[in-house]
Amino acid sequence: MVTTTVHCPHCGSKEIMRYGQSPNGKQKYRCKACKRQSREHPTPHAYPEERREEILRAI
Repeated sequence: MVTTTVHCPHCGSKEIMRYGQSPNGKQKYRCKACKRQSREHPTPHAYPEERREEILRAI
């Protein structure tokens, strides 16, 4: 069995516990140190590179 250590992306703590699943089925975690929630592999909320170039040209 392979295990990985999950660190809090907000404070860096290793005191992480599983905290249910997101609506799309990804595992959620909660940090015991800072009480914030996160996912192991969050989806970035950024525009694709092509769209960013389009926006910059429009300015």
